[in-house]
Order: sequence, then C-alpha cells, then structure tokens
Amino acid sequence: MKEKMKQIIKQHFLPYFIFLTLFLLISYLILILRMFNIEHYYMPDLTGKYFINVYNDLKKYNLNIEVRRIFIEEKPEGLILQQSILPGEFIKPKDRLVLIVNSYEPILTMPKLTNLLLDNAEEILSSIPYEGNIYNIPITKILYIKKDDVPENTVLYQFPAPETKIKLNERVILIVSTQKRYSL
Repeated sequence: MKEKMKQIIKQHFLPYFIFLTLFLLISYLILILRMFNIEHYYMPDLTGKYFINVYNDLKKYNLNIEVRRIFIEEKPEGLILQQSILPGEFIKPKDRLVLIVNSYEPILTMPKLTNLLLDNAEEILSSIPYEGNIYNIPITKILYIKKDDVPENTVLYQFPAPETKIKLNERVILIVSTQKRYSL
C-alpha cells in the first residue's frame, strides 16, 4: 500500500513540485540580479534643448525633476537655459535635477472686484481669459470689516487695484463687508 502511495505521489505531484521549485528559484535569481544590477548613467548636456523633447528621456533616469521658469524674450519658449547637474556627472535614481526653462508668463489685468459679492469675485478670478487661455488667480487673504450700510460679503477694497498689470503668482487681498461683530 505504501509503495502504491509513493508511486501515485511521484506520478501526480512530482512534476508540480519540480515546476514550483524551479519557478521560485528563477524568481529569486531575477530579484537578486535586479537588486545588484543598478544601471549607471552620466548626465547629458540639456542646455539649448527643448524641455518637451528631453522630458521622456529624463524619465528613464528616475530623477526628481524640478522645473523653474523664467522668461527671456530673445530665447524661444521651452528652451532649457540651465541645469543643476553638470553634463558628464554620474547620476543615480532619485537625484534632484533643477532645470531652468524659458517659459512665457502672461501679464494679466486685474479685474474690478469692488462692489461685487465675494462669490462673484471668486468666480471672476477663477476664469480670467488671456490670449485664448483661461487663468485662475487664487485669493491670498480675505479680511472682514463690519459695515452695516452695504450687503454682507460685498468686496469693499481690493489689492492689487483694478486695471493693474499682474502676474499669475500675484497676492490678491480682498476686504469684505460683514454684518457680524467680531470681538478679540
């Protein structure tokens, strides 16, 4: 009986056991080879190239890329002006690369928000059209002042002033009316 059981086990389970053992062995070898086979790269020279053309190539290096934008009118938009890692330096995954890219930053006109309700002012700032694009300027700070002679949540004052030329990162401060009395 025992001999018959051994023969059944050998016939049915031995191929599965061999397959499972080989699979685990090969998986372990692949894991070990990948851990110790870190590819070595050298930083290419990116200055003078277009960011859109080199971005996908940079992804293979697995770098932490930070893009800073400045605008130089004489240079084409999207051109890489500087890089933080010098060309030819050894790089490894997760190194930080800062690229200075020539990028046009629109100069918008601050809309008139005074005498509007706060909700309407927020809506206007969230959709400022300029050259076929829609821009959003967040409100940095809202200050409330008790004022009984105007409806609640009416914009009394704004900074920057209406019709002022502003950049996208401009701080917008609104002074808004309230009916409530605040005590400190």
